[in-house]
Amino acid sequence: MCNDRKVLSSAGIIDCQSVKASGAQTLCDDANKKLSGRKCHIAVDTKGCLLAMNLTPIDIAVSTGVQMMIDGLIKRWP
Repeated sequence: MCNDRKVLSSAGIIDCQSVKASGAQTLCDDANKKLSGRKCHIAVDTKGCLLAMNLTPIDIAVSTGVQMMIDGLIKRWP
C-alpha cells in the first residue's frame, strides 16, 4: 500500500501519454500521432504509488513535460 511506507523511495518512473480531448478549448495536433487533445505526464515511485500528474497541451515536447515534472518533484522532495 502507498500510505504505509516508512522510507521515501529513491527512484521513480515518468511516462507520457497522448489523450484525445474533443471538448478542450485549445486543441493542437501531436506531430507524431496526428491526434488532437492533451498530454498526460505521470510520475510514480518504484512501488507504483502516484507521485505527480500533469496535463499539458499536446504540442508540448515530451522532454519539456518531463523537465516540468522533475522540477516539481525536486521542489516537493528536495
